[in-house]
Amino acid sequence: MGTRDDYCASDFGKYFENIVEFEATGIDKTTTSTDVEEVGRYSVNGQRLSAPTKGLNIVKYSDGSVKKVADR
Repeated sequence: MGTRDDYCASDFGKYFENIVEFEATGIDKTTTSTDVEEVGRYSVNGQRLSAPTKGLNIVKYSDGSVKKVADR
């Protein structure tokens, strides 16, 4: 909020016809857990792996997150 006029006057402002300001909503609170465990590991082609394998592994965790892990 409060930067609309500056944005309109900038070089980027000419690319937009209607610039509308709004109140951004924030994240009220977040939680993190140190109890996260690996629940599945997969190769890049989707094959389930029983252990870490050399190369790129896709790892699913108990909190629902999924990460790409490069194992050597």
